[in-house]
Amino acid sequence: MKKFKFQSLLGICFILLFCLNVSLVLAGLITNGLSFVVAAIILSALQIAAFGLFKRKQSVLRNYPFKAALKYLSGRIHPLLLKLFSENDQLKAMVNSKQYDLIVSRANNIPTNIVSNTLLRADEPGFEYLKTDSHTKPVKLNAAHLRVKIGNEQCTQPYSLSILNIEALTQKGASNSSLLALSGAANISGLAINTGKGGISSHLLRGGGDLIWQIMHEDPAFRKTDSSFNEKLFQVTATRPYIKMIEMALPVHEESIMKRLSRNRMLIFLNGLRSLSGGKPVGIRLFNPGKEIIAALCQSMLSAEVYLDFITIDRAMPLIGSDASNIAQANNSAYLDTLAFTAKVFENYDLPVKLLFSGPVVTEYDILKAIALGASACYSTIPLALSGDSGHLLSTKGNDQRTRIANFLNNTVRSTIKLMESCAYRSLEDVNANHFYRKVQSFEVRSLKEIYIEEHPTRSPYLFTGMS
Repeated sequence: MKKFKFQSLLGICFILLFCLNVSLVLAGLITNGLSFVVAAIILSALQIAAFGLFKRKQSVLRNYPFKAALKYLSGRIHPLLLKLFSENDQLKAMVNSKQYDLIVSRANNIPTNIVSNTLLRADEPGFEYLKTDSHTKPVKLNAAHLRVKIGNEQCTQPYSLSILNIEALTQKGASNSSLLALSGAANISGLAINTGKGGISSHLLRGGGDLIWQIMHEDPAFRKTDSSFNEKLFQVTATRPYIKMIEMALPVHEESIMKRLSRNRMLIFLNGLRSLSGGKPVGIRLFNPGKEIIAALCQSMLSAEVYLDFITIDRAMPLIGSDASNIAQANNSAYLDTLAFTAKVFENYDLPVKLLFSGPVVTEYDILKAIALGASACYSTIPLALSGDSGHLLSTKGNDQRTRIANFLNNTVRSTIKLMESCAYRSLEDVNANHFYRKVQSFEVRSLKEIYIEEHPTRSPYLFTGMS
């Protein structure tokens, strides 16, 4: 017969004490007696002390039972609290305090002023503003004026894209409720949402938003066993009505892009995708590309006589981990120069390609600045951050998340209309980089046209140099 150990008897005692505790709590709830609850709390404290006393293997529990128990509980709870509040920090890490307050106000439908500057300190270099003329007669616009046709003559199903859309999603870092809320917000606001590398998910479909389908050239999902492209499988998805545009994300390394552009292979492949999709707009995403890549792309389109419907210029800045100082310095970053250069080259060579800008678009000023430098429309990374911001603190319902994101998007588009009206812009074509000014030094202000457009030669001297 197995010998009955002292530890077994001790365990039975603790079980009986636990049952007594539960009985006291139930008695307190039934009789509404406070004394039972107090007795249960005292008994629980004694149980913790006794448990620590008999836990001989851990001297901390034996000598300081209450302190050790609190430390243990805090160790368990702290990661949960950190996760809870880090979602709130995600949005704060992307923007400065003024931008954050503006986003929160618009998400909650609180009236805000029209933003005609970068919301930085006006006395510091880097501050930008849009010059408005109070003497001009204002014009009246509506949301229809803020939509752009994406699709050239080689496209048979062009899409009317809003100037503000939801940026490509990192679905591994986004919850299902966030995906549902983002797609639902896009549906409410009449905007489009980019699926990102995660592709099409059921939650994006349930939200009802127009999808810009992002694909990878090497995606094994569209490869046969012999590694050839599965055209039938692609066609089944691409022809579905909720897919409005198709975007192929290219690698960051320029060497890989140049290989794809050789002998016009990439353009021929993309033209085939356009045919398989039934003539929907097809384009590519470039992550802060160099001017050599833009030059090679121009040559490839001209020689193959195959023109992309759109190109997305992505600033390729991490969504999580960026800080406000990086955002504040974004006005001086190379991506604006790339955007302006690409737009100028496409204009000079009469290429029917629309440019889309991707980045932390917060305000109507950010939208119009991108338009002034050559973009036709924008993606914003803010909605994805907003979908997680205070999600567990303010609301756990997907509908509330969706409403807050839609509020931010709608209010930003309305504010863009008002800013355009105050500048007497009758259409997006009237937005001029000569009206945007930046403080480059303490006592020097220059227009963005001087900084990004006039300093570029009319035709790049190396555009077709050394290319076969």
